[in-house]
Amino acid sequence: MILVIWSSTVGKKTNWTFEMIEGIVREGKFESRTEFKKASPNAYQFAYNREWLDRLIPSKRVNHWTRQRIRELVKKYNITTSGQLRKFNRNAYEACRRNDWFTQVGLTTKM
Repeated sequence: MILVIWSSTVGKKTNWTFEMIEGIVREGKFESRTEFKKASPNAYQFAYNREWLDRLIPSKRVNHWTRQRIRELVKKYNITTSGQLRKFNRNAYEACRRNDWFTQVGLTTKM
């Protein structure tokens, strides 16, 4: 269920505060930022611009690629070089590159 929050000050500028927006989030019991954005787009945009979203509704993103998962992928598909990994799965390759895991997962960096 999505709770739609209407402002009684239609057409007027609202002076949002962190406490006001926090109250909206608490009342709405939003499971995600998307629900918050749909229910109260103005409050969401204000919170976004002020970088308050992490404090109001923490992101549920998790790092999909771990060293162990990449190691298993490399072993399962017999990938031996970083170039092969890049062609096979670009996201796994980027995680390796960002974290400098190529040798730790058993790859050579020869393209």
